[in-house]
Amino acid sequence: MAAKKQILQIALLEEDFFDGAALIGVASPLPPSRFCALLNRSFDVRLQREPEQDLCMQMAGQGGTKRYFPVFQERLETEALEMTLYRLKGIGGEMLLPEIPHLDYIWLLRSNTPEKDAEGYTALLRRLPGVQMAQVIGVEQLRNAANLVL
Repeated sequence: MAAKKQILQIALLEEDFFDGAALIGVASPLPPSRFCALLNRSFDVRLQREPEQDLCMQMAGQGGTKRYFPVFQERLETEALEMTLYRLKGIGGEMLLPEIPHLDYIWLLRSNTPEKDAEGYTALLRRLPGVQMAQVIGVEQLRNAANLVL
């Protein structure tokens, strides 16, 4: 019975986390610091990395090796917009979201109009040098969406 309760709690936590949010998947060969700097310049934001917010995952089948995935965040109080950028690929080639191996980053936008904001940012991202692809992704498309919960 305990396992069923835990699954339910994870589902509720995940639902809460993604409420009012939209996801943009991005393919870019740029390393995280350069990609983040590109976004900061292009969109006049201040995405910053706080290492204690990085996601840590224990990798199965690798002797319990831990892999860290950088996370960059920004909250624009005046616009009621919160942004979180996740690097999806680990140093050893591990994936935070293995179901979307063709993407390098997920950009989570939380606002009053997340879908509209995501469409606007996606259109602008596609024009940036160093961005090969940008697309809006539905949370329901991700089997491992819980990996993004901070």
